[in-house]
Amino acid sequence: SSVRIALEYLKRSSDTLPFLGVGLRRIDGKVVVTKVIEGSAAEQAGIQKGDVILFVDEKEIQYPKSVVAVVISKNIGDTVVVTIMRDNQKLVAISATLRKK
Repeated sequence: SSVRIALEYLKRSSDTLPFLGVGLRRIDGKVVVTKVIEGSAAEQAGIQKGDVILFVDEKEIQYPKSVVAVVISKNIGDTVVVTIMRDNQKLVAISATLRKK
């Protein structure tokens, strides 16, 4: 839930929060990457603006907050597998090693 995500976020200092480095928006029922932060884990992994995030570590993603929940449950240096759809085509699994913001 949103409250659980907020509490987890508040428990940790920004120095210990992992960061994927994407801006997300729910568009037509899909979670779409609207921005990739330069130098971020997402950029290193090859995630691109316009990609649709389907799963993060096998957790189905229906809302942007779902991505946040998975990422903040991890630690800096952990690797997550992000399954995306690109250009309405095939599913691609991308490994991203989380960094600090």
